[in-house]
Amino acid sequence: MFHRLYSGRNAVANFNLAGSVQTVLGVIDPVQLGVTLTHEHLLIDMSPLFAPPEQAGAKGFYHEPVSLQNVGRIQHWAQRNADNVQLTDVATAIDEVNIYKQYGGGSLVDATSIGIKRDAEGLARISRATGVRIVMGASYYVDDSHPANMDDMTEDDVMSQIVLDVTEGVDCTPHKSGV
Repeated sequence: MFHRLYSGRNAVANFNLAGSVQTVLGVIDPVQLGVTLTHEHLLIDMSPLFAPPEQAGAKGFYHEPVSLQNVGRIQHWAQRNADNVQLTDVATAIDEVNIYKQYGGGSLVDATSIGIKRDAEGLARISRATGVRIVMGASYYVDDSHPANMDDMTEDDVMSQIVLDVTEGVDCTPHKSGV
């Protein structure tokens, strides 16, 4: 079912992260974390969860980039604007994480999961560029973001995917989930 094979529950027995933290760039000692934000989304795309409106007048707003001119409408109709529900620019994320670092930030947990465009390679690039340690999330988000075959998956299938993300890496990369 997955692009990698998982050998079952017993395979986890030899994998022990007790007393350590797994970041996208590798395992570290918890004392290296520093100030930590525990639920962030550096790179995410939730636009597939929100269909474009059918009304002609609303379509323009749905496709507008977020700007000072429409920020008031965004505050009231946040999910009716595709640009407002996605963060996809690694360079912007690097700039923003560097600001966090300037003010004492040492690490963060990116809770973006399967189905809302988790980007293991992008998170690794951000961590390398900023020196901020990033712990990547695993698992699935809400029903509307699940893969088409989710109803055919067993608990063991879901568990296997999560275990692979933690033990082998996400999406055929060496970057592993830590939560």
